Amino acid sequence: MSATILRRAALAAGMLGLATIGCLAGAGSAHATNGYFTIGTDPQTKAMAGIGVSDDPNGPGAIAANPADGVEAGNLAGGCLDLFVPYRSDTNIGTSGNGHLQDNDFTSGDHYFAVPCFGMNRRINARTAVGFSLYANGGMDTRYGSNMFSPGFGAASTPVGVALQQAFFDFNIARSIGHGLTVGVAPVFVFQRMSAYGLQPFQNFSEDPTHVTNNGYSYSYGGGLKVGALWRANSWLNFGISYQSEMFMTRFHRYAGLLADHGSFNVPPTLTEGVTVWPVKSLALSFEHQIIFYGMIPALAHSGALPLTKTAWQLGGAQGAGFGWKNMNVLRVGAQWQALPALTLRAGFSHATDFTDNNQLLFNILAPATVKDHVTAGLAYALNKNWTVSGAYVHAFAKSFTGPYIGDPSQTITLRMSQNEFEAGAEYHW
Repeated sequence: MSATILRRAALAAGMLGLATIGCLAGAGSAHATNGYFTIGTDPQTKAMAGIGVSDDPNGPGAIAANPADGVEAGNLAGGCLDLFVPYRSDTNIGTSGNGHLQDNDFTSGDHYFAVPCFGMNRRINARTAVGFSLYANGGMDTRYGSNMFSPGFGAASTPVGVALQQAFFDFNIARSIGHGLTVGVAPVFVFQRMSAYGLQPFQNFSEDPTHVTNNGYSYSYGGGLKVGALWRANSWLNFGISYQSEMFMTRFHRYAGLLADHGSFNVPPTLTEGVTVWPVKSLALSFEHQIIFYGMIPALAHSGALPLTKTAWQLGGAQGAGFGWKNMNVLRVGAQWQALPALTLRAGFSHATDFTDNNQLLFNILAPATVKDHVTAGLAYALNKNWTVSGAYVHAFAKSFTGPYIGDPSQTITLRMSQNEFEAGAEYHW
């Protein structure tokens, strides 16, 4: 075996090990998010606000976004490390006491998360490529040091919150079928875990009160399929589309009394379409639309704007209360400029529709996914013909939702979130 092959194998093994340990052990649990979906899976896609289905692939994130990108990506291996810094808070104002929330300001702890990623792609011949990628979702995480539900709803422990981590493993194959059109398919395997704590008051609304809170981590496994197409219409115009099916998961059995349909928590499907134009050879402008079908997942979509009774909430039941999340539409625009032969500059902006309605805020204290607008920037520098280093910065502007406490409109709930994210990575091309 040649020294070159040994070096490549060592590089791949090292990055794969780092990514697997980080994702599966839960080293990090959140990314800059639309709902709880990450906006990108490597520095290249994050620097362009998640753009990836139609632009020229420069890293493994584009292959994760659209499995058809594999042929154009060529031979590469890349990894990244992401530092995510979210700020989440809940403010309750008005009537306090029995049956009400504590009237105060509450800020979630756990502000720093580190998450690795990895991907590899290999062109078998001029028309076919195979590869894989590892990345994470998250963002549905809170850990409040004081319990806003107690003593109003009854005795409860502290801290209070939920944690959700998801690791995705994509194995893609791409094939050029002629006339500038490439198609791709990728089986997707998912590992997820969650925990909930400090929710003893919600046991009163559950069909299975022993499986609501403080049961440690519950684990879930499953998968689905991702398909995509990339059409290079001519030298200055690309079109791309990618669809990821619903990920069918085993139940979170330890929280079968909290999540609707007895702990069911499938990953919602997504559909993304995009176009990239090159007004000049050195500048690419990309536009994307994505829809995340949160409304298909009962635990997320079922309403939480219900009378505070066990009969109405039926937590854990087939019709059990949820977070009231809606399908989310995301619009993205990104630019990529080859400023120098070795230097690429990137920037982007994305806007998402509201994740829920203002009357759904009680349960969403646990998952205040309020942010809608992200601005991003980044760069890549080619150290030589093989190695490129990349970086990205993402800022999610602070966004507040204010609405009535469903038990008494004289008390209001205000949820607020903002995010910063820093990511660095390296790619090896051969």
